[in-house]
Amino acid sequence: MRGWNRLFDERGSLRAVALWRILVGPIVLIHLLPFLRAALDGRYYADNFYLPWISGMPEAPRLLYFALLGACALSSVTLSLGLFTRLSALYTWAFVTYNLFLSQTHFHHNRAFLVINLTCLVLLPSGNLLSLDARRARSRGTPLEERASLWPMYLLRFEAVSVYAASGGSKLLNEDWWSGLVTFDRVVRFRHRLDASIAPQWFIDLITVPDFHHVFAKVAVITELFIALGLLYRPTRYAAVWVAVIFHVAIGIGLNVQIFSYLAIAALFLWAWPSTRDRVLTVNPARPAGRFVAAWARRLDWLARFDLRRDEAAPHAVSLVQRDGRQLHGAEAARAALARCPLLFLPLGPFLLPGLRGVWDASLRRTFG
Repeated sequence: MRGWNRLFDERGSLRAVALWRILVGPIVLIHLLPFLRAALDGRYYADNFYLPWISGMPEAPRLLYFALLGACALSSVTLSLGLFTRLSALYTWAFVTYNLFLSQTHFHHNRAFLVINLTCLVLLPSGNLLSLDARRARSRGTPLEERASLWPMYLLRFEAVSVYAASGGSKLLNEDWWSGLVTFDRVVRFRHRLDASIAPQWFIDLITVPDFHHVFAKVAVITELFIALGLLYRPTRYAAVWVAVIFHVAIGIGLNVQIFSYLAIAALFLWAWPSTRDRVLTVNPARPAGRFVAAWARRLDWLARFDLRRDEAAPHAVSLVQRDGRQLHGAEAARAALARCPLLFLPLGPFLLPGLRGVWDASLRRTFG
């Protein structure tokens, strides 16, 4: 019980939660686009076959439904901006959930995952940081608390791991999935979307061959299980996040997963350690390498991991003191710092692995000194 109490009482930085909130708003808007297009054409969900999930479900008349839909599109924008964040999050969650339960034909797994994301978002004061609400509070001289109880974030972590584990586990036991029949069928049915995407022709030619899916399906199943297990353990978490990003980009391009890839990548921010400025990054601005690392770290350190300091007397162009007190210098420090910036994590993340660290260090040791 003491362990559970600590979990619910633990407080941490809302920085990652705020970044997640900023990304969730546009994802909600993408989710609403088919309903908005139908509304602009004057089409109402009840004009076609529909089946409510709950008997006696209250249904809004046509014009009221259109008004509620438009208000949700607006609230998704204000949610990202952090304007009246609590109200925006609550209304966005309420309408998206209501719309899902209006008809069983509205159900898709990615939409259910969106409802789960919005539910956890409602439970967090995500507008206390990186928001217009926070800016207004600072201008009034009453800054908002940047730390809060994080149990809803841990709940979403559990939900995300459950998605990977359930998806990978069920496909492992399904012969059609394991053989590649399901993925090949999906690519064939949505070939027109693939042709219209940004995917290069060689990639399209590759994934429209049945033999490719005989191998790809097995890789996909094993990948999902690896992500589920890798996220749970801190030593493998960076590798699991990197694999997850590649995995979701690939299925987002090749398969019709709607908003799932966007949501899953956004949720990966919540696996960041919930503290800020707990690493000291010291750069020597008298050296070109020090100025380079300082410039990129200042612009791309969205999670506020580093306490950036400039010291012209520093013996190394770049030095980094890790959270555990371990000190890194030169190329090793530059690699560790830049690879932890979200926008640079994808190209530089592999260099955090022991086998590739030497490649980075050997090639840049002269530059970073």
